Amino acid sequence: MYINLYDLMVVILVILGIAALAALTMALLKLNGILKKTKEILDKNEKNIDDSIAEIPKVLHNVEEITFNVNKEMKYVEGTLKSIEETVGYAASTAQMVTEDIVEPIGEVLQLLNILRGLFSSSRKKGWFK
Repeated sequence: MYINLYDLMVVILVILGIAALAALTMALLKLNGILKKTKEILDKNEKNIDDSIAEIPKVLHNVEEITFNVNKEMKYVEGTLKSIEETVGYAASTAQMVTEDIVEPIGEVLQLLNILRGLFSSSRKKGWFK
């Protein structure tokens, strides 16, 4: 009895088909088990899911109110920040003016007094070096 290549290929393909059918059957059984467990979980939690879905519009309404209030408060904050910026600018220019108009002249007067004091100092050293 001879086995030709065609018969061998048919036998191999039949074996592969049976293996694929077995794998497909096992996958479908596992999928069926997963679907059963999912249905059980949904049945157990049906009331909680319905309550959660019913609360979604209230939550969205609260989010809209919070967003509106935050936007309104941000407008006040922007105005306050502008006022602070103006005040800081005014304070900086005032400090610069005080420095230029008061502190620097006082420093110059103090330097002049120090020079005059050095000229009219009564404690002169005696000797070769003064």
